[in-house]
Formats: sequence, C-alpha cells, structure tokens
Amino acid sequence: TALGSLAVAEGRSGVTVTATARDGRTAVRRARGADSGISEAVIAAVADLLLPGQTPPLVVAIEDVVVAETSLVVVVVESGDGHRHAGAAVLEGGRAYGIAAAAWAALSDVS
Repeated sequence: TALGSLAVAEGRSGVTVTATARDGRTAVRRARGADSGISEAVIAAVADLLLPGQTPPLVVAIEDVVVAETSLVVVVVESGDGHRHAGAAVLEGGRAYGIAAAAWAALSDVS
C-alpha cells in the first residue's frame, strides 16, 4: 500500500495530524509546538501506519532541496535499532504532505 492523504487540523486544543494509507488505515498524532512539532507528528503518524506498535523514529533532518529545477524534501530518521533511513519526495502539494511522502519512502523498508 502507499500513502493516500495527510490532513493537518488546527483547533483550540492544538494541531492534529492524520495520515491515511491508500488501504484506508489511519493514524492520528497531536503536534507539539510549531513547524518542527508538526513535522515530527507527520513522521510519527506515517511510522504508526508502517510500523504499528513501534516507537516512532527520531527525526535527524528535514531538508528542502532543488535538483534539476525540481523542489524536493528529504527526510532522515533514525529507527529504534540505531539505523538511519532516508527518503525524498517531490513537493507537488503542501510541504506537510511532502514530508509524509518522504517519511513513507524512508520507512517502507524498515522491518
């Protein structure tokens, strides 16, 4: 399966991130703080879909890059076993969705 959608909802009680896989499974995470907190919640929600029951990976870096005139976001995470994983995605929609797609790419081969 693959990432279907990502929703970031803001309300009085804070920011909530909902990641949905194409097969209909969903994962919800509450963001802490501002932009970095939202990014961490996005990656944790993706991890919940791909690695249910495991501790979310540590976010090592999130970088915006341009390659051949194409905007990308690159995500580097460290899983609980200490291994680092990286993924990238073309920024076609919002940045949060790009981070989710890059995290999906990074974590899809973790067992």
